[in-house]
Amino acid sequence: MMDSRSLATRRVMKTVARRALQDPLPVQAADGSFPIYVALEDDNLIDVGRHVREYHNGRANVFVTFADHMVMVDFRVDPTKPGEDAQPAHAHTSMAMYVAYLRLHPGTPASVTVDLAASGSAVRELSYAF
Repeated sequence: MMDSRSLATRRVMKTVARRALQDPLPVQAADGSFPIYVALEDDNLIDVGRHVREYHNGRANVFVTFADHMVMVDFRVDPTKPGEDAQPAHAHTSMAMYVAYLRLHPGTPASVTVDLAASGSAVRELSYAF
């Protein structure tokens, strides 16, 4: 039997394959690929942010999967200081809570700050656009 992450990944990849030609993903890497990260609704924001920073050069198409739907987030990790509109977020905010926050700002980029540094105190900015 497959675990929940494997099932979620399968759902996301089927969805991406069906829509790729008529509606490409918004985040495209310099090499022409479209980086994808599949997050479960209970995953922590800090873990997703670290993965995107380390493996996708700070930007990826993050799919947050729920039991009955999925949400695609244009996810960016900005190592510079946060913007004036950035809201502080707890590092262990679940992705479901993060998506709920993003839904409060439909159609406009919204930012949160969270410390992604494992041993430092640097502030990182995460932003999105649906």
